[in-house]
Amino acid sequence: MGDFYGADLAAIHADGFGGLGAAAAGVVAQALGDSLAGARILDLGCGAGALSAPLTQAGARVWGLDLSA
Repeated sequence: MGDFYGADLAAIHADGFGGLGAAAAGVVAQALGDSLAGARILDLGCGAGALSAPLTQAGARVWGLDLSA
């Protein structure tokens, strides 16, 4: 399975879903009361971090786990 989830697929995923991750981060921030400072979030299936990166920038402590990592 590791060959299927290679670097190429991760890059394609990042290009295709990067904007979606940024938008989803806003939804998560709103659901958590717009205060992500110190929040602990586990991002399963994080890919290249399209959601993890904006959440981290907003102050959350994010752990990402993905088969492509």
